Amino acid sequence: MELIYIWDATKETGYPLSSAYTITCNFDESKKNRIEIEKNSSYIPQFWGDNIFDTMAIVGENGSGKTLLLNRIIDIFAYLEGLSPYKELGDLFVIFIDKEKNFICYGTNIYESISHNLPDSKWKFINISNPSFEKLEKYRIVYSTNALSLYDYSYKKYGKIYDASIGALIRHDFKLNNEMDYTIGQSEVYNYFFTEDEKILSFRYSDDYKKILEKCTENTFPDLQYIDIGIVNYIENQNKLFDKLDKSNKKNSKLENSNLRNITKTIITKYENRWITHLILNIIINFIRSLCFEQTSGENKENECIHVSNILKDYEKISSTKADIFEMALEILQRLNSSPNPKNSYPVTYEHCRDFIIWIKNNKEIFSNVGADSFTYTICFFLDNLEEDFIINFIEHYKNTAFPFLYINYSFNISSGEFAFLSLFTNLWYYTNKNKNDDGYRNLLLVLDEADMLLHPRWQQQYISRLTQFISYITDKNISVQILVATHSPILLSDFPEENVLYLKNKKVIEKSNKTFGCNIYKMFMDSFFLNENGMIGEFAYNKIEALSRKLLNKNEILTETDRKIIQYIGDDIIQKQLLRLNEKKESRKTQTYRTSDKSSIENTINWLKKQCLQTENIIRQLEKLKDDKDSDN
Repeated sequence: MELIYIWDATKETGYPLSSAYTITCNFDESKKNRIEIEKNSSYIPQFWGDNIFDTMAIVGENGSGKTLLLNRIIDIFAYLEGLSPYKELGDLFVIFIDKEKNFICYGTNIYESISHNLPDSKWKFINISNPSFEKLEKYRIVYSTNALSLYDYSYKKYGKIYDASIGALIRHDFKLNNEMDYTIGQSEVYNYFFTEDEKILSFRYSDDYKKILEKCTENTFPDLQYIDIGIVNYIENQNKLFDKLDKSNKKNSKLENSNLRNITKTIITKYENRWITHLILNIIINFIRSLCFEQTSGENKENECIHVSNILKDYEKISSTKADIFEMALEILQRLNSSPNPKNSYPVTYEHCRDFIIWIKNNKEIFSNVGADSFTYTICFFLDNLEEDFIINFIEHYKNTAFPFLYINYSFNISSGEFAFLSLFTNLWYYTNKNKNDDGYRNLLLVLDEADMLLHPRWQQQYISRLTQFISYITDKNISVQILVATHSPILLSDFPEENVLYLKNKKVIEKSNKTFGCNIYKMFMDSFFLNENGMIGEFAYNKIEALSRKLLNKNEILTETDRKIIQYIGDDIIQKQLLRLNEKKESRKTQTYRTSDKSSIENTINWLKKQCLQTENIIRQLEKLKDDKDSDN
């Protein structure tokens, strides 16, 4: 069931959200409300992809209401799904079409008797003013924007929506991880980038990523050539453990803290590679945290805490018998692992930690050959130089031992635009596949705000092509997809037929009949982006040029040296030559008028000025006629 139209009485405007149908709403004073629905003969099924029903661009100036509309749509869907906290959203109706070409209209009670031009068998009205109305099902929304919005950060969106906006990701990831004490440095922004990097890596090494690259005609994503893997200083993890012990009043916490410090200090001297040393110590500390702290309210880990404390007392015996850092770490883990309680949960298990340390030992030459930055504890891996399984296995081992402290951070050393592009496609992949078998959704609505933000014009050219190709590939063929793209980019807009463009101004839809598909970018700027005052140049430059023009047309003013330099700055040859021509004429008039005194020269000057007046009057008449013709057309 696809969305085709929303009428919002709070804005007194209707929003056509599909080019498949033309919908006209007539609301007159006699309350003879009527909807006219006509099939659009120019609509091409599967134009955007095998299972993409339609894609719409939403354009308008800043403040025109694009983001408000997208958030309004999300709120309406939550209400239709019965998952909204709002009692009402004002009078509105929403029209969908199902696979049998029946129109389903969800609306408030004032629209229940609305007339239409369709047979009753093709029209069904659902009164959403009735608390027990038939809820909308099988829909999923994925929302994404590269703009950091206080609204996205502060307010959770309701309904079956996967909010991949930067604001929501920062809030959600930090809140979730902070509640679980699963954060680094208590930094929301740091935590956001860490989480996104980890998702991007998971996507980069997924089977879907390889298949997409094979299927696509050109590279769909920025190429990740290398990755920096940094280890968080183990002391930060250790101090968080101590704080947790003190706050929970665990027995022997002070003795345990002292003994653990002695062990970690001993281990740190056993191996020259600080990257590997800090990696191993974080694994050990996370295992201790897993043993000592309850994961649910019903657990009691007092016995485990006493056991850990007793093991740590023998730190001298452990350090004296095991000279090798790997053997020492395995010995500590084995001693700590004795007698776990089967009723308690241990998110980091002995087996996970043991296997990771053995894997590190077996691959220590790779880590040593690369070398780590001694200040940041960071290793740079060139992905092309590694076996693919190496990074996959590293990530898998790390995930098994990362709870409850994230002790690794990734960095791809890519631009903000590359990161935004990768993050978008990663989240689309992640959220379209997440729990898809549980809720069995059949309709996917992608809501993309500020789609062109941070992207180079070349990537803007590729955006819609790559997006539609990607979505067609990663979604099941029985899922119908709709895409709403809010943009300021004429390059993006040139991929949309005119029926697929929604223009907003002052929070309302306005009519424009501009050919947009494949349109020249210069014409697009003038026709579709409200640039009819200053043309396509910046306002600062426009004001300078306008001031020069006024000065050249004023007989009492002359150009200064600064004015002449400004003319030389101008990059448009036509504008620059016209200003130079005006200046030459002005200089010529001065010479003829003030530096000649004979009668013939004066007469020549008068004739020249008369000729200029006639040309000017002729231009004015032509412009006035053109204006009258356009007025009559309208």
